[in-house]
Amino acid sequence: MNNRDKIIEICLEVIEMNAEEIGLDDEFRSFAHIDSLRALDLLTALERHFKFKLPERELREFETINKVIAVVERYLPETVAA
Repeated sequence: MNNRDKIIEICLEVIEMNAEEIGLDDEFRSFAHIDSLRALDLLTALERHFKFKLPERELREFETINKVIAVVERYLPETVAA
């Protein structure tokens, strides 16, 4: 499984939805009713899996699954992202 697929899997697990229920560009807050606590859970799950620290300010970007992917990929070391 590549990093993108794993990020999607983690997002879906944390927001308790499946790929048929939410698209990669659907906004979490309006579509999945994601609050700041659930966004923090998502950040923590991503940090645990990828073994790195994301600045909490990045939570503002956690609006869609595609935006989460973009944030995580910015922080992945080149060797992990390849």
